[in-house]
Amino acid sequence: MVGDVFVPHTRESMPMFLFSRRVASMAALAALAGALFLPRAIAAQTTSFEACSQGALADCATVQLTSQLGIGPGGLNLFQIAIQNMGSQTTPSLATSIYFLEFVTTQPPVEPGGEVDALATPTAVGGATVSDASDWSVFESGDAIFLSALGNTGVGGCASAPAVDGGIGQMGQTCGSDQFITFSFFTSRAFDTSALTLADVEFAGVAPGSPSDSCNDLTPCAISHVTTTPEPSSIILMLTGLTGIAGVRWRRRRVAAVRALTPSEA
Repeated sequence: MVGDVFVPHTRESMPMFLFSRRVASMAALAALAGALFLPRAIAAQTTSFEACSQGALADCATVQLTSQLGIGPGGLNLFQIAIQNMGSQTTPSLATSIYFLEFVTTQPPVEPGGEVDALATPTAVGGATVSDASDWSVFESGDAIFLSALGNTGVGGCASAPAVDGGIGQMGQTCGSDQFITFSFFTSRAFDTSALTLADVEFAGVAPGSPSDSCNDLTPCAISHVTTTPEPSSIILMLTGLTGIAGVRWRRRRVAAVRALTPSEA
C-alpha cells in the first residue's frame, strides 16, 4: 500500500522468502489435489475379452468386467458385467441367446451370510436395445460370481427371432461393436478384473430344434482379445510420473526465481 494506492505484489517486488513460500504452497496444493482426486479417476479397472463356444453353435460373446472402488453406498464397490452377443459363427442368421455366466475369482469363499445375493436390472448401452427389462439374479460368494436370467430370455445378437414355446428367447439385442447390455451390483470386496476366469457361459439357439452350447470344465470357451485397463503396474507408474513432474516443475520455477533476482536482492 503506497498512500491510498494499492500496489500488488509481483515476482519482482515480492520478497524472495514470500515468493518461495507461495511456490511451495502451490506445489503442496497440487499434490493434495492429486492425492484426493487421482485415486477416484484410476480406481475403475476394466477387463475385456472374447469367448467362443466350441460346440455346434460356435457362438461368440464379448464380455467386459468393470470394478470401480468406493462409489457405492457406504463406500461399497461397484462391479459390472457387460455382455455383447456376437452370434453363431457357423450359422450367422440363427438367433441365439446368452442367459447364464459364471466367473471364478482369486479370492477365498466368504463365510455363510457374507454373500451378495441381489437383483440386477439390464441396461442397454452404445445403441443396444432391451425389450424385456426383467431383473437378473446375481450371486457373489467371494470365490465366484454368477449371473443368470430369471426367465427364459437372454442377451441376443444381431439376428433376432420370437421365443420358442417353452424355450429360450431374447430380452434384448446387441448388434454393433459398442453395443452391450450391462448388469451391476455392489459388493464390499475389491476384485481384480484381470484375475477373473470365465468358468461357464450358456448359449442357446432361438429356433425349434436348434442346438445349445455350454462352456465349462469339459468344453471350455476359446478366450481371445484379452485387454485390461488400467494395468496395476500402469497405475503405479502414473502416480510416480506425476509426482516426478510436479517436483521438476517446482525446481524449475525455483531456479528461475533465483536467477531473476537482482544482485541487491540476492
